Amino acid sequence: MIRRFNTEIVNPLIILPFNSSWLIINADGQIQFLDMDSIQLLLDGGKIKDAIIDNNTLILLVNSSLIMYEIINGI
Repeated sequence: MIRRFNTEIVNPLIILPFNSSWLIINADGQIQFLDMDSIQLLLDGGKIKDAIIDNNTLILLVNSSLIMYEIINGI
């Protein structure tokens, strides 16, 4: 079985599992949970290099610094 899901994210970089959904992220800080609207994170002009989710916290490596966002009700 193949399942396909639409996303508004242009040039996705990282896909992370979260609860029973997925978080899609691109380097410019645009993120989207499946079945939700996308949002733009504030990165001060930086680019996301890597990302993880740990204990409801989205941790982003942006250029050479870490930015943490607490995930509440999706994001």
